[in-house]
Amino acid sequence: MLKLSFPSLAAIKINYAWSGWINISLDDMPHITQVGDQQNVYYSAGYCGNGVSFAAQAGKRLAQLVAGQSIPSLPFYHSELKKFPLASLRRMGQWGYFQYGKMKDRWF
Repeated sequence: MLKLSFPSLAAIKINYAWSGWINISLDDMPHITQVGDQQNVYYSAGYCGNGVSFAAQAGKRLAQLVAGQSIPSLPFYHSELKKFPLASLRRMGQWGYFQYGKMKDRWF
């Protein structure tokens, strides 16, 4: 697909490739927060393709939360991930979305 999108790369040999499921939230925003009323459980998720750059920031903010320090008042620091409706169909929906993306990349 890369060489179809960028014909000038046709002569370049590709040794490795990666593909897989992604971590995405319903609002397309990363979340760093506490789990409901559990005072000692924190998480960070939903990086939506920004994992490397956001992970360093998430680690810093999670450490601040665990240490009892205040963090900036931004929505993704203080809101839990919303649950996907019909979660059991999520993989099928992702597969359909990926197929749509492949068709769009190839023909549009």
